[in-house]
Amino acid sequence: MKFDKFNVEIIHEEAVKILQERLAECGITVEAAGGKYDDHEYTLKLKLSTTDESGQSQAAIDFTRYASHYGLDADQLGSVFTYSGMKYRITGLARSRRTNSIETKCVQGKRAGRAWFFPEDTVKQALNKTVA
Repeated sequence: MKFDKFNVEIIHEEAVKILQERLAECGITVEAAGGKYDDHEYTLKLKLSTTDESGQSQAAIDFTRYASHYGLDADQLGSVFTYSGMKYRITGLARSRRTNSIETKCVQGKRAGRAWFFPEDTVKQALNKTVA
């Protein structure tokens, strides 16, 4: 067997599904976070996270706390914007990233549910277009 786009996508979805089922009882959420492959090797990236007592992830807490430092409002957590014809929901802030620190999830199409990271300027512009 060789890895290709089709079977890597299937493997990725199955791995996430299995881990979500097994780790949910521990309070851990599992998300696809990309990966890379060639003919004989596939490196799968996953994001595992926990929530606080209110059910919020650390990224969501950080967004609420630090949004103003990025020129955004804390109440924009959960807002949906359009970028390159796709809709994304703001899910948090990845403070460890120097660029592309706004964490989102795609909410439509084949990419639905996958995490995407954007620079704050891109998100601000996209949110302004959505409001206008």
